[in-house]
Amino acid sequence: MKKTFNFIVFCIATLLLLSVAGFFFALSNNGDTPLPWEQNLPEKTHAEKILHSITSRQHQGLNTIVLNEHELTVVTQYLFNLYHAGAVQVHLKQQQLDMRIQLPYVLTNQYALISLSFIQQKNNPLPLLDALSIGNVKIPKNIVRFSYQQFINASTNNAYFKLAFHSLKKLDLSTERMVLTYVSQFDSLFNPTAHLSTSEQKTLRLYQNKLNEIVQLHNQKWLLSLAELLKPLFTMAQQRSSLTNPIVENRLAIIAINEYVNKNSSQFLFATQAEKQLQHYTVFLYKRGDLAQHFIASASLSATLNNHLSVTLGEQKELRDAKMGSGFSFIDLAADKAGSYFGEMATLSLETAQLIQKNMSAINDYRDFMPDPRDLPENINHADFLKNYGSVNAKNYKKLTTLIDQKISSMPIYAK
Repeated sequence: MKKTFNFIVFCIATLLLLSVAGFFFALSNNGDTPLPWEQNLPEKTHAEKILHSITSRQHQGLNTIVLNEHELTVVTQYLFNLYHAGAVQVHLKQQQLDMRIQLPYVLTNQYALISLSFIQQKNNPLPLLDALSIGNVKIPKNIVRFSYQQFINASTNNAYFKLAFHSLKKLDLSTERMVLTYVSQFDSLFNPTAHLSTSEQKTLRLYQNKLNEIVQLHNQKWLLSLAELLKPLFTMAQQRSSLTNPIVENRLAIIAINEYVNKNSSQFLFATQAEKQLQHYTVFLYKRGDLAQHFIASASLSATLNNHLSVTLGEQKELRDAKMGSGFSFIDLAADKAGSYFGEMATLSLETAQLIQKNMSAINDYRDFMPDPRDLPENINHADFLKNYGSVNAKNYKKLTTLIDQKISSMPIYAK
């Protein structure tokens, strides 16, 4: 989604970190009327239409978004519910945005109440977190502002926060609406190479050169397996990691492979100029090119952004396909989930990064890192999806996706 909404996503991330504290300090049954926990279908549809209108604007130059108080509430709750159960309410004031969040406490009928206030700054398009309360406990302003900045600085996605904030040119808050003016840089948000240092760019070219050697030696009579790319590049990553950080090496190896596999697919990440020079073959998993695309694109998103975002984007794509495309595919979703888990484990810690390097260097074929998904249902239209699975939060859906997750986590490459 557009970076102009990232400050809202930041609020949500902050709230998730505070939710545990909220359960201890902010339990409330003091007569406040609880907000509705679930959005109804019209609200969800409205939120999706708003977000789609934002994310579809990819032309360069200045763009403007205008949202009223109700639209902000609907969109913010929709985004919040992707991460956490709860209710959100947004209030607009002159040069101020207030956000009220209620988090359900599962053991009682009580709930945690968290309130935030953002103010518009002079000569600065960024909203400033000015006040934070957990229940009746008001956090001192100096701690609030310090934590706000430290969260951004410490974030593993620091480059993406900076990119989002840099794109904002003007913010106007009034009692009637919020107006955001921004420079479109959509490609940069999902292009991991845009934020690599000079040394990382040089290292990425080494992996691209290695991949080029593999492709040049490939026998055209045979299908090119994703394992034929992953195994040698992770072997190379393991060899290089004796001197450098295995997490960085793994991330660069994944980026290089993804740029090659998804070279001709505009729905995924964007190829570099160096990658465009490589001879291109379709890459396969279980004799399907789309599975390799889903797997490695999700791995790249997970390794460079985060696992939850990668899984959520894959899930949302399948839901859109159910409504207007080829139908919901649990086969594609399994590849998304497998790739997301792979990217996460390859970059989660030094220990997991080294484990993945060791085990990927010894794989026999793709069955060592991707369970066979071909017995899963696919081509499910919207009506049948609602009838058989309900929603992504329903029991039947969760039962099937939990089974997929269990098969993925039990793959040989994750065994110590």
